[in-house]
Amino acid sequence: MNRSALRVPSFEVACFGRNPKRAEIAAIAGNDLFANVERARGWDAAAAFRIAELPACTLLYERWHPASLAVLLLAGSIALYRRGNDDARIALGGVLPGGFCGEESFFPGAARLHASDARCDLPATVAWARARDLAGTLEGSPEVALNIARALHDRLGVLVEGLSG
Repeated sequence: MNRSALRVPSFEVACFGRNPKRAEIAAIAGNDLFANVERARGWDAAAAFRIAELPACTLLYERWHPASLAVLLLAGSIALYRRGNDDARIALGGVLPGGFCGEESFFPGAARLHASDARCDLPATVAWARARDLAGTLEGSPEVALNIARALHDRLGVLVEGLSG
């Protein structure tokens, strides 16, 4: 049987959601992505996000697929991993509430591809936005670039530890 025929599209392909409530806007603006960003700029950016409540095992995105979404975790847990040659998962770390993933969507250039798979470990509440919709709000905000660099540094550290240990 054709394996791709059984494949469910990732959340990034079939995304949905509702407008955030006031408390959720505060949680979005307080996310690690917006650490050290002017409060007003974080609140402005939060307006571009949608909220989705996802069941455990929801695939958010796949490695090598086009990256277009920034995903902020409000509740639950997200696993970041790669698949090995034997299709086994190789853990790259995870995202806890207050963290984010999908940072590849912010990289300049035409071919932005995800470096890992991302899946909800537990039922999760996520806030998501298309990076292109955030570009104007975040322009001139080097703090966001630093926050993305920190997240990448942390994830690379986990990968290196996993490979050496």
